[in-house]
Amino acid sequence: MNVTELANHTAIEQTNLSHALKQLEDAEFVRSRRQGKQKVYSLATNNVAELLKLIDKHAKEHCSTHLKPCCCSGGKHDRNKNHD
Repeated sequence: MNVTELANHTAIEQTNLSHALKQLEDAEFVRSRRQGKQKVYSLATNNVAELLKLIDKHAKEHCSTHLKPCCCSGGKHDRNKNHD
C-alpha cells in the first residue's frame, strides 16, 4: 500500500506515517518500490518474522516476571489491574 492507503487504514497522520515507514525501511522491516509517482510499501517478511520472534521472547520473559498466578482460573493476571 502507499502512504495514503495506509493512513486510511490506521489512525496515524500521513506525515507521521511517512516518517515511521522511512525508519522501518532503513531497519529493513519494510520494503518500498516506485509505482508511478508513489512509493508502495510491503513487509520484508524474513525480517518481520525475526522481529516477531524477538517480541514473543520478550513478552514471555516479561510475563514470567511481572504476572502472578490467578487465584480463580489457574491463569495469570496483572497485579496492577483490577480483577473483575
